Amino acid sequence: MFVDIYTGTPLIGTGVELQKLLEKHNRGDIYLIGSGETAESRNYYLGNGIQAVIEAYKPETLFTGVDKKTKVYRFPLNN
Repeated sequence: MFVDIYTGTPLIGTGVELQKLLEKHNRGDIYLIGSGETAESRNYYLGNGIQAVIEAYKPETLFTGVDKKTKVYRFPLNN
């Protein structure tokens, strides 16, 4: 398992992994930090099915970066 170096937060890389986290009933809120990297060759930040899960669950957008592309999402427990 990969974790963030500063917080120890587990990192995910696929929509399947995000879906599994969202289905857990003993979890807290889940925060997902997207990337403004949208160039055709660099859209993997929300690839691997992650964008589809975001669209299906419609999380709250907490922050939109000055580039209008980078977003921080929150998936509350009751989402």
